[in-house]
Amino acid sequence: MERLKMMPKLDIKLPFMKKKKKKKKLYEQYKDSLLTYLTSPSKIDRHPDYIKIDKFHRIIASVNYPRVVDPGWLTRLIEMNLDFDLSIHIKPYPIESSISMLESEIKKQKTDLYALEAEGKIIPQSLIQKHQDTIALLNQIQQGREKMFDMSLYIDAKSYDKKGLDKITSRIKASMASIMISPKVPSYQMYTALRSVLPIGCDELHLTRNITSSAAAACFPFAITSLEHHATGILIGFNQVNNIPIVIDPFELSNPNVLVLGTSGGGKSYCIKLMLMREFMEGVDINVIDPQAEYTDLTKRFEGKVIRIAPDSDTVINPLDLMGQSYDEKKLSLLSFFRVLMGELTETQRAILDDCIDSTYEDAGITRDP
Repeated sequence: MERLKMMPKLDIKLPFMKKKKKKKKLYEQYKDSLLTYLTSPSKIDRHPDYIKIDKFHRIIASVNYPRVVDPGWLTRLIEMNLDFDLSIHIKPYPIESSISMLESEIKKQKTDLYALEAEGKIIPQSLIQKHQDTIALLNQIQQGREKMFDMSLYIDAKSYDKKGLDKITSRIKASMASIMISPKVPSYQMYTALRSVLPIGCDELHLTRNITSSAAAACFPFAITSLEHHATGILIGFNQVNNIPIVIDPFELSNPNVLVLGTSGGGKSYCIKLMLMREFMEGVDINVIDPQAEYTDLTKRFEGKVIRIAPDSDTVINPLDLMGQSYDEKKLSLLSFFRVLMGELTETQRAILDDCIDSTYEDAGITRDP
């Protein structure tokens, strides 16, 4: 027993004697992926030509572009009143690589031209034009007037049902073809294509095309054709082409008059009442001449004042009130007023009315003298 006590301590570490490490808190363990978890969809259904995440999605990629583009050439796509997202990826191409690529392309084109000419065949005009464009582009890059970019364009068509998705896809393809863009649906690559459309700046599909800096600049900004809008004013409606709100302040126009036309029951009164309510919210003073009492309820709803003018009412209009006019101006307006009531007047009648007006104003202490 004494010998055992004097033996040195052995440093033996057995698996079952290891100290248990404290587990990290659940938040610390998953905090890096928390945002991804919260924003990720609960379910993704993949199909060869579409993908379903709440809505049906189908990506349409651009594989060919027109030879020459004008500023705002993508306007027709942007103005489509459809449910879709458009994504454009533009990546600069190194100048050295651009020059090397163009020089190789020119050599290849020359070889094709010489081969066709040696065989006595007709050289296609498209090949000649392509060769000339390549030489011109190389000169512009060497002079520093142009740069090369890789561009890819994807459109995400969306709908709540498959039939609607097919319809939207057909319309988008037709619009793309109308501006000389060849559309293509990347079958069996929908998930990768959808990630290329999302605003994460990642082009995973890589269906790119080399373009120049002037062509890239023609894509932005989108030239949207719309009606003139003001910084202040009221909402008049929405553009039927691109669904852009139309905000106009009539008092900013040179002639602030509005004419509303429409068929019976088409909503003319509703339109006017809506405009009046929006102008009232902007602090505009509103006076309505309402022979048929259509606006009485609206006036009471906004705590306005209803002035009833009728033979049996206590409210009357005094046509002799100067209303800020001069004496002579008021006399002319009164003569016009009496002519409306009684028809055309003779010179004698006009003279009698003129004297009566003077006498009435004199009795009230109003004369030409200020």
